[in-house]
Amino acid sequence: FGFQVIVFEPFFPWYLPGIRLAGGVPRVVTLKPPNFELVESECRKAFTNKTKVVVLNTPHNPTGHVCRKSELEFLSALC
Repeated sequence: FGFQVIVFEPFFPWYLPGIRLAGGVPRVVTLKPPNFELVESECRKAFTNKTKVVVLNTPHNPTGHVCRKSELEFLSALC
């Protein structure tokens, strides 16, 4: 219990209750219009030594953003 889960907003409403039910603590990174890209500085702020899970779907649902290779590389480096 107490592990952190990174989720990218906007997201489906059942993510947060599911994370909490499993004993996790959500860490929300907001994706901003118009491109809804992953911003490295925002992602970096969300990660801590308690981060155990990253919920990322690409294309992102509901925005449709498809992560570029560079976005996936910096995100994987944070893991």
